[in-house]
Amino acid sequence: MKKSFSLIELSIAMIVIGIIIAAVMNGRDLIKSSQTKEFSQTFARKWSTIVNSYYDRVNAHLTDGSSNSGLNLYSDGYFDGVDMSIDSNQTALKNQLKVAGINPCKLISTNCYFDDGSCNPTCYKIAGEFTDEATVQIYLNAYIHNSTPTNFIVLHNIPADIAAAVDRLIDGKAIGKQGSALAFATLGSYSDNENMSAISPVDYSNYTGQLINLGIIVED
Repeated sequence: MKKSFSLIELSIAMIVIGIIIAAVMNGRDLIKSSQTKEFSQTFARKWSTIVNSYYDRVNAHLTDGSSNSGLNLYSDGYFDGVDMSIDSNQTALKNQLKVAGINPCKLISTNCYFDDGSCNPTCYKIAGEFTDEATVQIYLNAYIHNSTPTNFIVLHNIPADIAAAVDRLIDGKAIGKQGSALAFATLGSYSDNENMSAISPVDYSNYTGQLINLGIIVED
């Protein structure tokens, strides 16, 4: 006669399966947390170091005026909002940093490369919990924030859950609307001091599974 499993044996089997699933899920979360922390520490926050180092050496902001790889003829104290989706602009920014004695490819970790195989320090590829791999692009933009012109290092097209995790690492909690890291939906534009876009910070919960922008305030 074929022996069937007892309730105790079935219960034990279910418990073991539950433990295995929990271990797999926990392992996946640990890996994701580690990847996000690496992205924050070796890319996003390193750009703050790069921007501040450039200012200390040149006494002007990177992309502020044509002499700093910006759009406008003269510097006015604010990022010019160069379009970093254009390869030539990415290369120009990389070369301008080297003129100031800063090699961004030695300071940051990135997984983006130009066609010639050299590193592209202005982008980083990362997937979110609910999004496919996205190419996060660095923009240096100035916006009106709390009625004040403010320089931002912008992580453009970043998965919302990754943005929230980076925000938590920077500000201690992921709010999106407050602190040194702010989330907003539209990249906006900037051409001069009189035409800055005003940003409207948003809640991460409203953008689950979407790509947003995370702006890190640059302190003068």
